Amino acid sequence: MTNNILQNCFAKTQLFLKSHWLACALTLLVGIFTFIPQILAARSIGNSYQGFPFLYAANEDYYISRARDIVEGYWFVGSPFLFEHKNNLPIVFPTGEYLYALPAIILGVSVMSVALFAKFLLPAALFALVYVLLYQLSDRSNFNKWAAAAGGLLVTLGFDFVDYANTLNLLLWKKEILHVNLWTRPVNPISGALFLFIFLILIVQITRSDKKRYFISAGILLGIMPGYIFSWIVAWTFIGTLGIILLLKKQFTIIKKFLYLAGISVIASAPFIYSWVSSLAAADGQFTALRNGLMLTRTPIVNKVVLLQTVLFLPFFVLEFYKHRKQRKQLDSWWWYATSLVGANWIVFNFQIITGKTVWPPHFVQFTVPFAMLTIVLLINNYLSKKYAKIAWLTVCALISVTIIYGLTSALSYRFVKEKFAALQEGMPLFEWLNKNSQKDCVVLVREKKESLANWIPAFTHCNVYTSNYAFTRVPLDRLEHNYLTTLRLRGIDKKNVEQYLWEHKDQVRELFYTDWVQLFLQPDESWLAEPIQKIKSDYEKFLKKDFVTELKKYKIDYIAGMEELPKALTTQLKSIKYIGKFGSVYIYQL
Repeated sequence: MTNNILQNCFAKTQLFLKSHWLACALTLLVGIFTFIPQILAARSIGNSYQGFPFLYAANEDYYISRARDIVEGYWFVGSPFLFEHKNNLPIVFPTGEYLYALPAIILGVSVMSVALFAKFLLPAALFALVYVLLYQLSDRSNFNKWAAAAGGLLVTLGFDFVDYANTLNLLLWKKEILHVNLWTRPVNPISGALFLFIFLILIVQITRSDKKRYFISAGILLGIMPGYIFSWIVAWTFIGTLGIILLLKKQFTIIKKFLYLAGISVIASAPFIYSWVSSLAAADGQFTALRNGLMLTRTPIVNKVVLLQTVLFLPFFVLEFYKHRKQRKQLDSWWWYATSLVGANWIVFNFQIITGKTVWPPHFVQFTVPFAMLTIVLLINNYLSKKYAKIAWLTVCALISVTIIYGLTSALSYRFVKEKFAALQEGMPLFEWLNKNSQKDCVVLVREKKESLANWIPAFTHCNVYTSNYAFTRVPLDRLEHNYLTTLRLRGIDKKNVEQYLWEHKDQVRELFYTDWVQLFLQPDESWLAEPIQKIKSDYEKFLKKDFVTELKKYKIDYIAGMEELPKALTTQLKSIKYIGKFGSVYIYQL
């Protein structure tokens, strides 16, 4: 019996691979393209490589540190950097981080190992999900397999095509720029994308099947998606848009299943809702929310990609709608899914018109761009191919070719940061020493001109840092200012030059005192910085008069590390300090 089961499974697998060989090959290719910079970058610096991986996606240090905190027992990940605030209740529950932490716990490997393997596995999985979604929204012809593959490549390797200037520069090697694939970034947005596309596949099944498992699964999935609020909002807007369409079409059976789905989702979301309410109800609730991307506005937003998506889709939809209405025929279901993709894209950029609140709209492009790509591929596959087959084939082949070339050139762009990558290796001896010789939850103060090495300590070790430029966790502003004053003193800034230094390093001040993300990322007028700079200047003059040891020991501190020896003036003040040694290029002192 066991042999029969195995033979049956083998036969089905063989049939699937034969039928979908293109998708299987491209799934593997996507994984290779997104992972291979790790190998090539390490080889390119030769003997300088000491084990520091090629980690150049935005905020990799932050997300890997959060996942590592879960492994070490801090389940809510209040602050992955500062010891005193690790048990703070976060605004957003770390769902995506658990995708990395749980395999590390179960397999007994490091979070870093999981994060590196994920750079291969998760983008490849995303390609497969996009392929499945597009495939089930078509007539499943041979052309459809190629079109679905083109859509999967567009989303995974060709996401940045919308930035046409950089895309052209990269393809023509006109500009030496590092390009890191968006989906290799740990935790977000890749976890949100995987959840979202599984959800979309389940929605299609809900509309076609009476099996309860589909809406139950979709409800649970939607319930845990608030871990990344952007994909969660996109999912709700999609199902809301589709629900309105189905209501107008009087498909009440499906609407009933959608309502069950929503109810299950609300129950599953209870821990997230509790976390939000508790955090926002705190004295610093709105302040913290604003510093985490909340925006209070009613300004409409017209996104160029969504506008293009609408312009390309709407004429064909209107034409076919009136044509079928005249002939008293029903439109194929894919038209309504595509319409929902367009509608959801407009809503996520503009629900603030009604609510007066939104969450950092630039982050929605992580999902609105794929929705636009899906819409275009559906048009090519289900409409253009029926009328202009040759043009459709040429378009699909061109998309596949260009995205593969772009994926390859992106993978090879690692060479433009080889020197910086080699410099990062200098931190590995420090990490190794801390893991072997320090106690869990030790705190390290790193002397450096820019926060780079310090931010990686919680990702590579069981230690925390004394200061960090990550200011959007629930850490009081006075602690953040104390950290910065300490940093200024360690850098040897005197009171005569402090104001000049602050203006020359105004980005540091912005990261500390910003009110919302407009100030952090988009504010062209920097006059608002004058007030916090004067405050820091005044506070720093007072700080210099205080006993430095007393000020340092306000918070837990065990070690001081840096690329240079501590000045004698500083070691004289820190009478209890002990020189441990030099590891690689890093000097370590123990307090």
